[in-house]
Amino acid sequence: MLNGNYHLLSQGIKLLDRHRIDAMIETDPVFWYTANQLGLADQFKFAGTVQREKAYIAFSPALKSSTVYANLLSDGIKKLRASGELSTILAKYGLKDWK
Repeated sequence: MLNGNYHLLSQGIKLLDRHRIDAMIETDPVFWYTANQLGLADQFKFAGTVQREKAYIAFSPALKSSTVYANLLSDGIKKLRASGELSTILAKYGLKDWK
């Protein structure tokens, strides 16, 4: 079994490329980013989704600074999206805007 460790993920992708395994289950952005980094993304095709889950960034309600950081993150993403810079950043990793 492979877990979220980068080394194990890249090893799994290499096993796929060598036809030593037939499939992997991994989140789309993580798989495609790592496959891109290895120069192997064009070797694979998406086979389907088991169950798509949303990812979240959480801030502790116990910390006063959490509201500040949550607002900074939200405002920053809005500004990056409005300027087009978010798409530029995501493209470097082979990703698309989630909205």
